[in-house]
Amino acid sequence: MTQTPPSSSERLRELFTGRGPLVVALAAIMVGLLLLCVFALLLVRDFRGGGLDQVGGPTPFPSPVSMGTEDVIIGGISGSTAISLSLNAPTSLSVGGQQWAVRPEPVEADGTWEPDLGEERSALWVYGTLINYVIGLPDSDENRDLLENLTAGAEIHLTMRNGTQFTFAVTNREYVSRNRTDVFEQSIPGVTLILLRARGDERLVVQGDYVVDTSLAPENGNGGNEVALGETAQLDEMRLTVTGATSIFDRPEAPAGFVFYVIDLQVENVGTAQIDLNRLRFVLRDNLENQYALSTQAAQLGIGVYQPPNGTLAAGQTRQMSIAYQIPAGLASPNLSLLIGREGGTGQIRVTIPFTGGEEEAARAASVNLQSAQVAEDGISLILAGQLTNNGTQPLAVSEANVALTSNGTVHLILSTNPAFPWVVPAGQTIPFSLTFQRPPGSEAIFTILNRPFQLTGLR
Repeated sequence: MTQTPPSSSERLRELFTGRGPLVVALAAIMVGLLLLCVFALLLVRDFRGGGLDQVGGPTPFPSPVSMGTEDVIIGGISGSTAISLSLNAPTSLSVGGQQWAVRPEPVEADGTWEPDLGEERSALWVYGTLINYVIGLPDSDENRDLLENLTAGAEIHLTMRNGTQFTFAVTNREYVSRNRTDVFEQSIPGVTLILLRARGDERLVVQGDYVVDTSLAPENGNGGNEVALGETAQLDEMRLTVTGATSIFDRPEAPAGFVFYVIDLQVENVGTAQIDLNRLRFVLRDNLENQYALSTQAAQLGIGVYQPPNGTLAAGQTRQMSIAYQIPAGLASPNLSLLIGREGGTGQIRVTIPFTGGEEEAARAASVNLQSAQVAEDGISLILAGQLTNNGTQPLAVSEANVALTSNGTVHLILSTNPAFPWVVPAGQTIPFSLTFQRPPGSEAIFTILNRPFQLTGLR
């Protein structure tokens, strides 16, 4: 009798009879493989999508994992505790009654900046520019007319993520090549507005200096405003900034028991008429209100980086100047006050300067802990992070002149710093710091801060 062969369905039932657990396991494996493929596809799509939460490529400024990160975490070495540096990014820009929302955008590895503009009412912030805030605006007729008609002294307002608002005053306007990278420099506090995709190979650039809001500052009794070292205040048609102060101990011309004290300042004429600098008046006081006059001897000796105030300052011109005083060598005062006025005028500025008695004393009072040194993701910059402690009894002031990175006799530029210079550290306190330098071409370099050198190796 001929036997009928089993059908396909009967063969499958015979194959899986008693093998239920094996079937379930195989099905689970197949589902898992399918989910893994879907996840990989989504990951690749997000990586290539170029959204706002994605870092768009190497940048010469410190870069966190994502644009939305508020804190940059820097790990210590040799067991040091990690520290967190706050990145207070700008969120809105206001110029000439117009306002733009601000979003971050990195520059390319070669220093060029060709961002995707997106919405016309959005401004783009060069991510990591925290001293000179670099902002790009779309090249619309409205924006071009606005920037081209800004006059010297016009105000630019930048609102930060924490609600703080900074004010800047326009100092310069020009068309520059789109390949110029010096507009990204972080040496002077201010703002730089760039009209993106402008005419041909040029872009309109407007620059402004940081202005201290002195409207609520306490008066000094003479109708003047109080500002600190590195801050800018306005006196009539002048904008003045004290940029540094140094005690000079090695000049034999100083009388016994005295030293020369040199103050550097920047004066800008934002008016329309020339200014007679000989009419400026400067008085130095200590915390006990002891008064010191300008030293004619120091001026005759040419002590100071710049020339003393003299002659005239034309409209729109800026000049660096140095003034010198003769003070007691053992002067003990936590701060010195520089009073700046004008002959025949009623206004006056009072500048508070932390006094440490000189760079040598400041160096002895400082304790520096360099916690990490790492090459940035862009491969062309070096990020140093550490802590600075003031073990002295007076405030410690650190300027850009107290910090250097050298290799084979070459001094490398500072690209960015957090906090901005000058650093003022109260007695007995510690501040974290982060510095970004140009990466040295060799494998070794020397980092110096307050005359304390650190040997860096393995940079290549």
